[in-house]
Amino acid sequence: MAIQSSNPTLTTPSKSYFSAANSDNMSGMRMAAPVVGSFNMVQDAVKFSRNQQAIVGAQYNQAMIGRAGQGMFHQMGEGIGNDIRGAAGGMFHNLLGAVKSSFIISALLSGVSNLYELCTGKTKPGQALGNFVADTAAYTGIGAVSTTIGGLIGTLIPIPFLGTALGIAVGSGIGLLLGKLYEDNLRKSLSGTIAQGVESLGHGSTPAPATQTPAPTH
Repeated sequence: MAIQSSNPTLTTPSKSYFSAANSDNMSGMRMAAPVVGSFNMVQDAVKFSRNQQAIVGAQYNQAMIGRAGQGMFHQMGEGIGNDIRGAAGGMFHNLLGAVKSSFIISALLSGVSNLYELCTGKTKPGQALGNFVADTAAYTGIGAVSTTIGGLIGTLIPIPFLGTALGIAVGSGIGLLLGKLYEDNLRKSLSGTIAQGVESLGHGSTPAPATQTPAPTH
């Protein structure tokens, strides 16, 4: 007589969580794009802004040599203006570099994640292509915005290491938040639209076959 175990873990067949876990990991890999960009671009923006402020400050000091009679508040106002101009220069420099850097990182991580989903049968080729284009475009914009804001915050805080650290933290947080919103609400519709457009371009516009009217019978 066979003995049946009352332990459900022994009688229930094992269930694999490989696909679901890796699906979540692929989403996390794409969301990591703006975080990776923040570590590089925020530091570059802060460094560039510090140099700009030093240059503008040196020009300001030279101009003030012959203006010893100026008021203290006027001098303070010009000094603050120099810091703002330096920060704005760093933000503009960071924006241009952030778009290029975000595109490279986003294309790489989106390509790896969507290739995995294609190879595991989660998506079909047309859908994978639409996902790749949508993910690359979305995370390029997300990375550019998040790293630019992080770089601006880093440049406005005068303490070097603290400003850079806060800028990276804020930029990473904004990137993760926007990435989560995109993955949950926009990715499916955007990638579907792109996939349909690519499919229509591939098939081309084929004219409808002409219908022939039968000849009249007498």
